[in-house]
Order: sequence, then C-alpha cells, then structure tokens
Amino acid sequence: MAKAHRGAGIRDQKSRGRGDCPVCKRTAIKVMYEQSLDGAKT
Repeated sequence: MAKAHRGAGIRDQKSRGRGDCPVCKRTAIKVMYEQSLDGAKT
C-alpha cells in the first residue's frame, strides 16, 4: 500500500476518525471501534 492511500478510509469521517478515548480520556487519538446510537451501529 502506498503512503498516499494510508488512512484514506477514515478521512471522510468527523475529525478524520479522531476523538476522545472513553476509557483513558486521552484526546486526539484514533477512535476506530464501533459505536451504537439508539440501537444502530455507526
């Protein structure tokens, strides 16, 4: 895989897939697990 395409799958997500860790409360880390909102996975 070329370097130009690394992370292309998360570029369209909010904040490029980065957010706050719900476990350790660290900020600006890649949050790559599924979340469920109102019973629907996002």
